[in-house]
Amino acid sequence: MTISDKLKQDLINDMDVERVFQKHVVDEASYLFGLAPYTIDQEYELRHDIATATATSINDVILVGSSKLGFSVKSEDFKEFDKKFVTSGLKKDKSDVDIALINRAYFEEVAEEIYHLSGHFKKEWIREKWVTNQYYIEGKSLFHEYTKYLAMGWLRPDFMPNEYLATAAWPEICEKWRKRLDRNVAIGIYS
Repeated sequence: MTISDKLKQDLINDMDVERVFQKHVVDEASYLFGLAPYTIDQEYELRHDIATATATSINDVILVGSSKLGFSVKSEDFKEFDKKFVTSGLKKDKSDVDIALINRAYFEEVAEEIYHLSGHFKKEWIREKWVTNQYYIEGKSLFHEYTKYLAMGWLRPDFMPNEYLATAAWPEICEKWRKRLDRNVAIGIYS
């Protein structure tokens, strides 16, 4: 029985939502690391590397999304893990490994560091240094998007300034694991 079959069964049986979340998202081994050539030990190694780099607990580092469940919960069609890649064969279509780092103290530490780095959200600094980053060349107001998600308790690296990303410890770990797993590894920091 696959992870998605077990999840469906628990939902059909009307299991309490908190129990479903704890069982399938927090406690259950991830779908990706159950596939050959990966191992569950690699999942713990990845989580340990991120926890060590951020001085948080390994229990604060949780795989989420399709790499965890075997299907995406972003849309109503619940696309299977790597379905687009299987169809296209293009490396860019491989499913990401999405990681949630849930630690209020670390969230506040990062938010405060970015606040001070930006001169307390100084308009000139934002205009000069927070218009683009390694994720976006032009277009969105990164500062606007950053503060919108900050207010929701979510720090998204794709909206952080490059000056912060260049000094943070975890992007190096994500890059190491991107190479090792041959797929993008993305992190979100939650309060």
